[in-house]
Amino acid sequence: MSTEDDRIDDLLDRWEDELEQGRDLSADELCQTCPELASVIEPKLKQLRRMAGVLRADEETAYSERQGIMPPVESLDVQARFVLTDFIDDGGLGSVFGANDDLLKRAAAIKFLQRPHARSAERVKQFKTECEITSRLDHPGIVPIYGHGVLENGQPFYVMQRISGKTLKECADDLHQQLTNVVPNSEQRVQLHSLLSTFVSVCQTIHYAHCRGVIHRDIKPANIMVGKHGETTVLDWGFATPVGRDEQYQSLAEETLQVTLDGHSSDSGAGTPIYMSPEQHAGTSDVGPLSDVYSLGATLYVILTGNPPYEAKTLPELRAKVLQGKTRNPKSIYRWASSALAAICSKAMSIDPADRYVTAFELAQDVERFLADEPVRAHPESFIRRGSRWMSRHRLLTFFIATGLIGGLIGSSVYSSIVTAHAHREQSARMDASKARYQSLRLAAGFAANSVALKLNDRFRILEIVTRDDELVELLQQAEVPDDTDWQALQGLLLRFKEEYHAAAGYPDSWFLCDATGRQIARAPTSSTSIGKNYAHRDYFHGQGLARPEELQDQSHVTDVHRSKVYASSSTGTLKVALSRPVWSQEAINPDRKFLGIVGLSVSLGEFKELQTGLGDEQLVMVVDLEENVIDEKSYEGLVLHHPKMHESKEKLAPRKVEQALLTQLREIRTASATQETTVGGNPWMAELLLSGFNDPWHAVPLSNTHWIAAYAPIWIQGRSPDIADTGWGVIVAEREIDEPGFFGFELRRRGE
Repeated sequence: MSTEDDRIDDLLDRWEDELEQGRDLSADELCQTCPELASVIEPKLKQLRRMAGVLRADEETAYSERQGIMPPVESLDVQARFVLTDFIDDGGLGSVFGANDDLLKRAAAIKFLQRPHARSAERVKQFKTECEITSRLDHPGIVPIYGHGVLENGQPFYVMQRISGKTLKECADDLHQQLTNVVPNSEQRVQLHSLLSTFVSVCQTIHYAHCRGVIHRDIKPANIMVGKHGETTVLDWGFATPVGRDEQYQSLAEETLQVTLDGHSSDSGAGTPIYMSPEQHAGTSDVGPLSDVYSLGATLYVILTGNPPYEAKTLPELRAKVLQGKTRNPKSIYRWASSALAAICSKAMSIDPADRYVTAFELAQDVERFLADEPVRAHPESFIRRGSRWMSRHRLLTFFIATGLIGGLIGSSVYSSIVTAHAHREQSARMDASKARYQSLRLAAGFAANSVALKLNDRFRILEIVTRDDELVELLQQAEVPDDTDWQALQGLLLRFKEEYHAAAGYPDSWFLCDATGRQIARAPTSSTSIGKNYAHRDYFHGQGLARPEELQDQSHVTDVHRSKVYASSSTGTLKVALSRPVWSQEAINPDRKFLGIVGLSVSLGEFKELQTGLGDEQLVMVVDLEENVIDEKSYEGLVLHHPKMHESKEKLAPRKVEQALLTQLREIRTASATQETTVGGNPWMAELLLSGFNDPWHAVPLSNTHWIAAYAPIWIQGRSPDIADTGWGVIVAEREIDEPGFFGFELRRRGE
């Protein structure tokens, strides 16, 4: 920006400051020290006075206008046309076919009530209840419903998302075809832990349904789908039924699901017999959330052994075994099987519901403790196991003890061999614990990166919806003639967008609208300090990265959804990134369409709310930008975009960046991952890798007796073109470990830590 432009901006800022004090200066009064600029300032002041009047009117009428907004129609009929393509599966109640949505060009699955059942009013009610319950359980682990209907022959159906992948039963079969009584290798242990992580997701999904007052009643590995991208979905809610919420669920902030169709089955024995709880087999009225906990335990049994928990040739024989709890211990099938996992499975499948886990969430927590190499509640640890874990966490003290033993028994070759064998066992236990911890970090980094990517994609989709709004396009076309511009309508429209999409967009700091020249013409919340200013020099408008204003071509602007470089807000001075998309006169790409402006959302650094979860004292999650950013004419590579300290502090924090050695390592991972042929979730960069030499950027001097273990995962937006999908961002999940105790066992920490 030229020196003259800077002087004009300063004069306009002074005029706004004086206006807030009640003094409206003229151009001559404002330009006493630079009269040559009076002719340039005068038309700008006229425009600002007109807009200031609009803003005052907005402040007085915004609330009343929002209250008076009426929908365009009272009801809508949504068009859809599905062409059936293939047969997927058949069940006791319905048949599922694959289909293509001709209008939205997406794959779907359609479940039809089988023709013999369509003549039964009870079965029709049960089918409609299944559709209603499934559609109203809003959770990533439950397949979304697109719509429902009835064929001309009276056969009801509903349309849902098509999930590609394998069932949990198929995944367990693939694993157990490789396993023997010999201790599994590293790859097989990773596969087992991956299935256990999938099981944790299933438990969390079922716990959500319980919090809504719904039980599934037919949980089994064949009803759990593991998608191609690692997503876990619980299927077939045909036997689901509403129940009263117990005390442990009522404290959670979930609304009880009230089914409008009084057609759910009251048959307590509904389900698949080999996975049903004793109370389901007995036909009692005690069927509730704890019955689902039992079925989850039976599902865990299949993961651990590859077989259902019972073997029987007839239903009476199976019922007798279930009521007596006669099932084989997983350790009798695999000698190396974990006693802790066997105990978890046994507790979940207790005959008496009072002896089971109180909730599916508690069951998930115990499995997570096992994956994190922590003691589980269901299994009291042996002295040897507790000692092994203690030694792996106090290696220096263990070393002193081992040295003393070796010195005391140096004359005996027998004792020497015993100590050597013990050292090997201790080393193996330490390696197993480390591998489990590293696996947990890798999974956490991958999940965190996916969460950020999903939220970015949600915001891009909202911008795509908003910028196609017909009223916005019409108002921006009028705004090309300043005298015809309806400023109040533009501001009101932006306020409406904010009200409709603010929550779905993750509560961004602000919404803003710029015309084709880069001038900001609307903002929510409203601000007299930014409206009217030209922001064509900002990356969110021109989309040219770090290009300087003089390097930009005429009429340079974004052409698609865009994520900007970091910039300092002109209103608050806080560091932000913005997401923006152009508004076109026509959405179809053709020579006649015209660029009308941009709509943008801004988010402050440190406000990635999807990452603001409860972490331990020794844990952190952070987002890093591997590309260059320029703030106050200073270059930052490896800029930290999110860190727990940012969210905790109420003061403005100076920009932080990771160390150069770590940045080099992250860029090498990015380059190497981009060339890998194997993909995870369709993303060639999702091979989460461990980092070496990581230090927290908020602690400039590392502690002498601690180190960090950390994992990294790039953030890749699925379903977008490579130039948009490649954000250049990545997530680091780190955990601090105490290497060794200090003098007499006291940990060495800096003052103020």
